[in-house]
Amino acid sequence: MSVEAENLHQISDAEMDALMEKIQKMMRLRDAPSATVGEVANAGTMIQDLLIKYNLAMEDVESHEPTRKEANDFQKTDQIGRASCRERV
Repeated sequence: MSVEAENLHQISDAEMDALMEKIQKMMRLRDAPSATVGEVANAGTMIQDLLIKYNLAMEDVESHEPTRKEANDFQKTDQIGRASCRERV
């Protein structure tokens, strides 16, 4: 992340992860072959607005590594090694 991005908006690591995830989702929508012209335009506008608001560059988004550890949302293993369902939030 650029120095300017850190100085403009002080946000937590979790908030930055969420912001980057949102921008990446908009990029996937923008690049989807099934997206309509309106969806492509709206996604592009939203990406641009977020980049400007947080003073980020596309390089920041593309090189971002999430800081939070991703837990397996589908299952966890109990004490004796059996897979059990995990309650979804």
